[in-house]
Amino acid sequence: MDYQIFMLGIIFAVIGWLLDRKDKKQGEEIKVLRDKHDEDILVLKTETKNTISSMKLECTTDVNKLYQLHHDNERKLAEHQLEIAKNHYPKQELDHRFSQLDTTIKDGFKSLSGDFKEMTKVLHDHMNSSHHNGQ
Repeated sequence: MDYQIFMLGIIFAVIGWLLDRKDKKQGEEIKVLRDKHDEDILVLKTETKNTISSMKLECTTDVNKLYQLHHDNERKLAEHQLEIAKNHYPKQELDHRFSQLDTTIKDGFKSLSGDFKEMTKVLHDHMNSSHHNGQ
């Protein structure tokens, strides 16, 4: 009986030793997996930060391009409006000035015509009075 208890003790000791060894091996495997998992998480975080930074840079670049395009379009529009104004408003202004000049010339000739008529009358009267006085 002592022998059976002794053998049973050895069997339990071997089983305990095998289970302990298996636990240590599984613990090491779990530690390797955890380390790998932590490393993968760190890589993913770094890649995510880099991707976000890259996307922010691309967005900033795109926004800057849009602002530049907007400013270019504003400048072109202003130039176009100025060109239209150069071609449009001077014609109206010239038409207005020519109309004023035409009116001034017509009024001037009417006035001059009246002045010539008056001067002719005065000269005629003067010549008639001189002619009548001298005879």
